Amino acid sequence: MPSKNQIEQLLVEHLEPKLAKYGFKWLQSKRVFKRNCKDIEQEIAFHLNTFKPQEVRLELAIGSKTLAKLLNRKTNIFDTFEPNRIPNWEFSSSIFGVYTMDGTKECEVLHQLSKEVLEKGIPFLDGMSSAEELLQFYLTPTEIFTRRSYVIQLCLLLKSKYWADKVMSAWNEFKVSEDAKNYHSLDKVDAEIREALSGLLQE
Repeated sequence: MPSKNQIEQLLVEHLEPKLAKYGFKWLQSKRVFKRNCKDIEQEIAFHLNTFKPQEVRLELAIGSKTLAKLLNRKTNIFDTFEPNRIPNWEFSSSIFGVYTMDGTKECEVLHQLSKEVLEKGIPFLDGMSSAEELLQFYLTPTEIFTRRSYVIQLCLLLKSKYWADKVMSAWNEFKVSEDAKNYHSLDKVDAEIREALSGLLQE
């Protein structure tokens, strides 16, 4: 069985030339592929289990230096996206995309990883390269409650009544959705959002 370092090196050698075409560079110190889109930074990471190095977990991450500062984060990576959280990425029913690598399936797995990242991951990241695009992604019933701190700060960052109105519209839609029944303290959260955006809503 290959070691964790051997599998990682295999992944890097296979994917580095492909991802370089999309502006990603391999950062050995962080063990991620990374690219910058103005204020937005994007990462593609393959996490290997130390005890089961043949299991490869795929994760995308997006950060913004400006938003991280507003959120009082030490790092600009503020949100991660597993395959099952990305629209139209249906290959995985688990939290992460897990691929088991062994000597007989090695090439097949690498091909599948490349295909998934290039056909699904890259287009998703291409559409998440600005504050407006990030905010638009969060304005869904499944995202707006759990990521409301990002929603509020992105909206304040944009300083736009248009986006504040869109946030409130999406929030009102969430409150009457089936998803809302699984959460408590909606009135408190509702007041929190309205107070935070009150200045923009009154413009």
